[in-house]
Amino acid sequence: MAINKTNIDTNVLPPDVLSLMDNQFYDFIRELTSSNEAEILKLQHINNVNAFLLTKNPLELLELNSSDVQDIRKRICFELENKTFVVKPGIKSNLQYLHDLFCKRMDEHVKDIKKKTKLSQATQESATEHPDDIKAFILRSIKRCCSDNQDILKLRDFQLQETEHFTLSLTDDGKAFIICKCGEKINLYKFRGKFQLSNFYRHYKASSCSMLENLQKEEEEKNYRMLSAIASTLPASDSRTLLLASAQNSNGLDIPNSPSTSSPTELSTNRTSKRRADTENSNNIVSTSKKQKK
Repeated sequence: MAINKTNIDTNVLPPDVLSLMDNQFYDFIRELTSSNEAEILKLQHINNVNAFLLTKNPLELLELNSSDVQDIRKRICFELENKTFVVKPGIKSNLQYLHDLFCKRMDEHVKDIKKKTKLSQATQESATEHPDDIKAFILRSIKRCCSDNQDILKLRDFQLQETEHFTLSLTDDGKAFIICKCGEKINLYKFRGKFQLSNFYRHYKASSCSMLENLQKEEEEKNYRMLSAIASTLPASDSRTLLLASAQNSNGLDIPNSPSTSSPTELSTNRTSKRRADTENSNNIVSTSKKQKK
């Protein structure tokens, strides 16, 4: 019956089991199973855990036609009437148990090494880079990210400020995260030793951040107040045109230069040009009338 590896308790192994060699290794095998299993390994000079795990089938020696294995063969096998031998189930089970036990311990050992390596790397990085420098780098990256994405986020002066819009935290184990004023926690991950803002950018671009929505609303109201102040200095028709163009434009002040949405200066210039044209036409009509009378 196969053994469930999850039920194997490696606590039965001594801490230095992976370094046991020769007689120390055989004594341990003898203590954990029996002298028969220890002798099977000793005859083949399987003298440590690694050698045992690399041996495909320790019982293959029983197939050898050698006087060296006759004694152990008689002790661990049933001899059939046709002079063949069958290994006793308990011997097979013990060897399988040892194999699974050592495999699990080896897996734990590898995981421990990886964990210690990561911890060592994190410690070295923390030792070589001061937390204030790490924080300054992240804040500079946030400032650059804001400047590069003003148009996408529909904010002219999009500059998030620490404590006002977010909180940046560094942990003792070398991790970093941002808590937005909307309550969302944004974990920052490293790439080539530097924290990246991909999750930070994704939060403001893709999610419904209430803090960002408030900033956008405040800017829309600010733009509307500015346009209303400008419109109050214009004639009623031009004022309506300006406010209509503003309402149709998502950025408030970014008004296309078209006849229906001209700027206040252009509207004033157009009115002046029209008055000049009307005056010139009137003068031409008077001049023509005088010539006809003559």
